Amino acid sequence: MQYTDTGSDRRKHNRVKRPLTARMRIYEEGLKPQPSHKWDIVQIRNLGAGGLSFNYTEEIALGTVVEFNIMAPSRPEPIHCLGRVCRIDKDSPELTQPVKKINVYGIAIRFIK
Repeated sequence: MQYTDTGSDRRKHNRVKRPLTARMRIYEEGLKPQPSHKWDIVQIRNLGAGGLSFNYTEEIALGTVVEFNIMAPSRPEPIHCLGRVCRIDKDSPELTQPVKKINVYGIAIRFIK
């Protein structure tokens, strides 16, 4: 596994910068899954003990709770966790898809469970 350099980074935990697949769904207030929001498959960009980041084609509001089931190659069962959206990258050049005209948002999550 590759770890990102923490040099001047403000993160408290090292990050694994290896693509992982996860199922995710958005929660409504009160820590309940939104009935209308089904599970989506997302690609995790990086993962650490304190949170993760992934790309998504819909903007998710800051503070929103998101549930994940992360598929790790070394584990037979997915890793289940909850997190809160703590950052949204809207204008990052690597996230724009001008040919397809699709908005892609970089979403950062801080784990809460």
